[in-house]
Amino acid sequence: MIPIRLPNGYGSVTKLSGKRRRPWMVRKTLGYDEETGKQICQILGYYPTRSEALSALAEYNASPYDLSAHRVTFSEVYDKWSVRKYETISSSNINGYKAAYKACVPLYKMPFADIRVAHLQNLMDHCGKGYQTRRK
Repeated sequence: MIPIRLPNGYGSVTKLSGKRRRPWMVRKTLGYDEETGKQICQILGYYPTRSEALSALAEYNASPYDLSAHRVTFSEVYDKWSVRKYETISSSNINGYKAAYKACVPLYKMPFADIRVAHLQNLMDHCGKGYQTRRK
């Protein structure tokens, strides 16, 4: 197989050593460290074949997405959502949402992608709030 040369700034596909289910790593350079001059890379994913890895890299470059989105916490999502939502609702509705948010203290620092139905159900079972607060 003849190696394909990718354009500058496009990203890279690398085969990792050892026996792995998904040995092809796709990564993208985000920038360079000013002190050491080394690349700052973000891994996009791991794939079983080189062709799948190249297609994933092409798909990312066609429409780049935020690579740090999987680290967003419950509190950050609430803060971003509340800025937009609170402009369009009444103050009593805002108070209801704030009360519901205060009941979710165990989820504040949890990554939003890791929250499951069981977490929410456990909160609702033990929060001691009324119907409207639990609904919100």
